Amino acid sequence: MAVDEKGAIFLADQATAVEDLPAKLQALAKDGFDERIYVRGAKSVNYGRIAEVMSIITTAGYKKVALVTDQDTK
Repeated sequence: MAVDEKGAIFLADQATAVEDLPAKLQALAKDGFDERIYVRGAKSVNYGRIAEVMSIITTAGYKKVALVTDQDTK
């Protein structure tokens, strides 16, 4: 899952409206909610938007949510 610099949400590389996210996440949980969900956010996106997405993920039933960061290669 990713959140771009404009705050748009992408699930499996497809743009997803925030209101559609819970249903789409629950549909992906065919084998339960033990799968880890990784959230990647653009550097410039507001952290509040990332927190909102993470909250939706846990509300949908997933308990393992992790942030992915890109390390600087300088």
